[in-house]
Amino acid sequence: RWGRVIDVFISRRLDAGNRRFGFVRFQRVMDAHVLERRLDAIWIGLWKLWVNLPKFSRKETHKPELGGERKNEQARMTWRQKNPPRTFAQVVRDGDESASKKAMDNSVVCFQVAVESTKWLEECFVGRLIELKNVMSIKESFFLSGINSVKLRSLGEKFVLLSCDEAGLLEEIVAGNKDLLDGIFESIVPWDDSFAVGKKFVWVRCRGIPLALWSNQCFESVGSLVGALVEVDNATVTREVVEFARLRVRIPVGSDTRMVKQVQINGTFCNVSFEEERFVRRSPKQVWMNAEKVVQSTHWNRS
Repeated sequence: RWGRVIDVFISRRLDAGNRRFGFVRFQRVMDAHVLERRLDAIWIGLWKLWVNLPKFSRKETHKPELGGERKNEQARMTWRQKNPPRTFAQVVRDGDESASKKAMDNSVVCFQVAVESTKWLEECFVGRLIELKNVMSIKESFFLSGINSVKLRSLGEKFVLLSCDEAGLLEEIVAGNKDLLDGIFESIVPWDDSFAVGKKFVWVRCRGIPLALWSNQCFESVGSLVGALVEVDNATVTREVVEFARLRVRIPVGSDTRMVKQVQINGTFCNVSFEEERFVRRSPKQVWMNAEKVVQSTHWNRS
């Protein structure tokens, strides 16, 4: 389906996040980046397959060329790298000899913490949404179906945490409302302590794209520069807002989308800037104080 597999390597070591990893070589792959995105979208239950292109080049063997002493002298005079490049598999097997791995180890911050009780998570469930929705809309669906005792909290990406105060009730609700849950969640499974969200959805403002080149294909290509395009804002599609193109993309947690890329679209060079929208959640008290200030300001202007 993805190509012919010619080599597989699974490391006995774990990465910085204590996860197993390995490497697969494919043959007859037309576009490695397209293959990377398709494999990175695979889910097996709650387990996410993380895929990225290797950062170490594979050592290639060259056949010796025929020639006289003059060619041998030129070969000796040619500059050669002191430490030949190694594959990532060799780096893992041979230990931390390379400078790149030492730099990677130095960037990892390790510390120990006292783990609090996670007993409240034992009867929770994790649901993966079929399509990205607001948690409030899901709560309304539950309320209209007579389910009022389930608490829903967003875990990020398409995951929702379902919990209930009464012991054993949530499991009964999940088993007795299969039709409702199948229409909302792609999968719903009991909580696992190893669960962690590695990606997030963010809105990005893209400036610098010529208005005459705006199209869905253009937005998909531009969005792929920072992540995987999820959707385009309706105000961008209808051209209600033309100051910037507003795209929703899926990016790894911890990555920053603030950057400037020089791209060529249909032969036109342009500098496209990306800026992530950041929302600050306000408490009800802050909202009430801001509303009170507006009212006071209105009375002051009238007087």
